Amino acid sequence: MLDLMGKGITVVLTLGITASAWAAPSLPGSSADVRALEQNRGARQQQTDLQQPEQQKADEETLPQKLLLRQFVFTGQQEIDPAALTEATQGYLGQEVTVTELEQAAAAVTDYCRQQGYTVATAVLPQQNIQDGTVEIRIFLGTLGKVIIENDSRLSDAAAAALAAALERDGYIRTAGIESVLNNFNDLPGISAAGILSAGEAIGSTDLTIALHDGKTAEHIVYSDNYGGKYSGRYRYGFQTTLNNPGRIGDKIFAGGMLSNEDLHNYNFGYEMPLGSRGTRLGISYSQMDYTLGDYFALLDAVGRAKTLSLYASTPLINTSSRHLSVIYGYDNRQLKDEMRSFGELGSTRKHSNTLHGGIVGSRRGSASATGYSALYYLGQLSYDDTSAPETEGRFSKFTTDINHIQHLGSVFDLHLNFHGQLASRDLDGSEQFSLGGANGVRAYPQGEASGDSGYQATAELRYSTPVPYLSLAAFTDWGEVDLAKSCGQHRNMAGWGVGVEYAKPNDYFLRLDYARKLDGEKFQSEAEDKNGRLWFLAYKLF
Repeated sequence: MLDLMGKGITVVLTLGITASAWAAPSLPGSSADVRALEQNRGARQQQTDLQQPEQQKADEETLPQKLLLRQFVFTGQQEIDPAALTEATQGYLGQEVTVTELEQAAAAVTDYCRQQGYTVATAVLPQQNIQDGTVEIRIFLGTLGKVIIENDSRLSDAAAAALAAALERDGYIRTAGIESVLNNFNDLPGISAAGILSAGEAIGSTDLTIALHDGKTAEHIVYSDNYGGKYSGRYRYGFQTTLNNPGRIGDKIFAGGMLSNEDLHNYNFGYEMPLGSRGTRLGISYSQMDYTLGDYFALLDAVGRAKTLSLYASTPLINTSSRHLSVIYGYDNRQLKDEMRSFGELGSTRKHSNTLHGGIVGSRRGSASATGYSALYYLGQLSYDDTSAPETEGRFSKFTTDINHIQHLGSVFDLHLNFHGQLASRDLDGSEQFSLGGANGVRAYPQGEASGDSGYQATAELRYSTPVPYLSLAAFTDWGEVDLAKSCGQHRNMAGWGVGVEYAKPNDYFLRLDYARKLDGEKFQSEAEDKNGRLWFLAYKLF
């Protein structure tokens, strides 16, 4: 999967003869929103400390200047194990400590509670009479008071209130809960959100203000590449446009088209909308692709058409700045027609399939790495509309997985590792098969090379960020294996290496050029002419 658009744009492209959709999911939140939340934490801490009643603070004049500390007693909460809090303050026990050091111990408890996800937790030394070296530390984990929505966007107040309803009133304020709600807002097309926490009216409570602003009302992309197949057209040109929040409920309408230098056309349109208060999104889309094959297939007058109607949805389970996990599920109906008109009715094949799918998609971000993953299970039924009954007809199932990992190696190098695979229950129709070759596979081989029922493909790529802004260089190796048909047991192995250059300005344009060569002598089978050395390019512009 190639992230062409960042947030809110879906791009549909066609690989070879089989229609394939590349969708760019929204990132779980934006770094700007996370920074805003972090910047507010200092102010929140100060306001919360000022909110504590005077009688709950220790009177430094009543405390001895030094005392032998034997133990801490932690009061005010039952959520965090006292043993863990004792461990966090272990360095002070058994020592003669000053009032300043006791305050440092309370600060250590505050830090520990916040590390456990209690965003505004505060530990204080209440007024007390110290006996036998026992000191009380009182903990205020912080409860949610009022939720105030400052709506300066086109999103309706009712839609905003529905998403904010996921926050638990009077419950403890947890970082993950606040980030999830803010990121659910930021996942809405054309909407940006930031959260501000401030002292509440009740002791130990904190109010949350959610500030909403408009983003782009429309987003557009035009692109060109040579990712197509030889006989359906290598060179492809297309556009995709998205209207954000037209119904003022966080919905979007998208449409696009693509054509090749041969007679191939692809059209798509769809609609998405939010559902409920947990960030669920429901969508419907339709795409149609028709082609006429060139080269020596022109003698056969080979043409075809594919129509796909999809219903799909996703529900986030985790949606924080460092982790995202969603359940995705849907239904696809495909109507396929292939003809070799030179043979009349004997050369015509009509078939249709109905497929259900479900699985997970997620990501995890660290200080020096990022990982994305998905796992999907498909269960479908393929039927032929004529009297033919090939082995691919009937019920089928398959499992697919994708893993992408980026590891930062210092300030200028990044290592990109990609893996995707498929495991099928039986012989599959060509529209459901796994392909090794192409721009998103083993790049030394043509698009559509080595298609089969089950297989895997992996890539390791080292990128160097040059001193020139937005310019990076890459060296990569691709390899993979595929079982051509489950019933016959034949398989192919392919590997290649290459270099690339990328010039990309975020939210503006992207240029990528790759040159790849074979690592072994495996010959082309999808094209008549075998050669070593293949050039790929992709260019797009965002508006």
